[in-house]
Amino acid sequence: MVGFLIPYSDTFDWVFTWETNFWTEPAKDEVEIFYDSGSGGESMPVTLKDTGTGEVVTTITYQMDSSTQEVTYFHEVRWVARDCYDDCTYTYEVQSGLGTITESYAPSGRNTKIVFDDCPQSL
Repeated sequence: MVGFLIPYSDTFDWVFTWETNFWTEPAKDEVEIFYDSGSGGESMPVTLKDTGTGEVVTTITYQMDSSTQEVTYFHEVRWVARDCYDDCTYTYEVQSGLGTITESYAPSGRNTKIVFDDCPQSL
């Protein structure tokens, strides 16, 4: 799982990607972002879900391994043109689902947090 930022002049796209080995409904893909207490910035948590307004965009693509016939599904949730706050830290979890079944995933390792050291407007 990866959370990364794409800079504009003074905002970022927050982009979250993950993989599953099963097809899920795009409408069930969600990202929940949690504010790390003690850092500045927006109050969280916030849940990102594609509602068709263009503010949050979900994409699911797939790739089949030709030798094993196994399919991997690649999920991307993009929070478009969001503000940036210097010295802020956030953690997040992602979720995918099909029908009444949902699975949540918490990232591990270096991708556990999104950290804003310097925002574009501060540079």
